[in-house]
Amino acid sequence: MHYLAESLGKAMSLIIQCDADLATIVWFSLKISLISTLAAAVAGIPAGFAIYLNKFRLRRALITVLNSLLAVPTVVIALFVYAFISRRGMFGSFNLLYTQSAIIIGQTILVIPMVTIFVISALGHLDIRYRNTAMTLGADRWQTARLLMHEAKFGVASAVAAAFGRIISE
Repeated sequence: MHYLAESLGKAMSLIIQCDADLATIVWFSLKISLISTLAAAVAGIPAGFAIYLNKFRLRRALITVLNSLLAVPTVVIALFVYAFISRRGMFGSFNLLYTQSAIIIGQTILVIPMVTIFVISALGHLDIRYRNTAMTLGADRWQTARLLMHEAKFGVASAVAAAFGRIISE
């Protein structure tokens, strides 16, 4: 028990003193997490809109796969990325192993399904009359998507915030 109290005391001391090494580590984590979140948002938000707005044959299967990917452990994603970026992997010639880029790639792959599914869910909870009214008034697909984006902005922001939370906790 004494060891635990001592460890917590030392940790608090480092935080209060604004230790330079601790600040570097925190900044590194924030930077990597923000870049990964941005990359996942850039990929996941349009993907969510595309899946929601388009009716195609394997749509339900794709949504099921994306939902299943939410439950994949981080270690599995890490092994998957490692297999591709290791020296003998498909992208081994880029020498990404043990770099910040590798972390960003892995974390982005980890949360793209989350952002996509949350965006689909946010759009699905909108009143269908928004879309129908826009189309009745002559809005094209892009104008309709802009309207839906405006109406679902809090749901989309929640998707990005949840992705950041998942990434920063890693």
